[in-house]
Amino acid sequence: MHRTVGNAPAIFKEYVDLAYAIRRDAITPRLDREVMIMRAAQLANGEYEFLAHKAMALGCGLTEEQANAMENWQDSDLFDERHRAILAYADGLASPDSVDDETFNALAKHYNPQEIVELTMTANFYTAAARLTNALKVRPDADIEKLSKLQSCSG
Repeated sequence: MHRTVGNAPAIFKEYVDLAYAIRRDAITPRLDREVMIMRAAQLANGEYEFLAHKAMALGCGLTEEQANAMENWQDSDLFDERHRAILAYADGLASPDSVDDETFNALAKHYNPQEIVELTMTANFYTAAARLTNALKVRPDADIEKLSKLQSCSG
């Protein structure tokens, strides 16, 4: 993906800077951001982003069962109230009607305003990344999950 976006060097620099700000400068727990990324990617048909971040999320404490249940999270008892709020918020962000008050208030029970902005930016950045990789036909290679496991959960 980076090699593809690198064809536009000035845009690539800003793209990477935003990605690193989301990854390294956010105060929202990393696992929670990874859950948001995975769901946003899933809703945008972002196979590349989902696979890359699945490995990272597993390294941060998500279980394989949770990753597999994410598509139908509403019917699963594998997610706690906090992660259910993230998943519902991601679904709202992806819907034409956006996020309703009930969904926003459920998220706000667990996160402060800065964290809500971070989660919102995270979802939207990775939705855009999924659209980019899909449009430019960037496909995950066999090593994507292995390489993603090298990423630290702390940042």
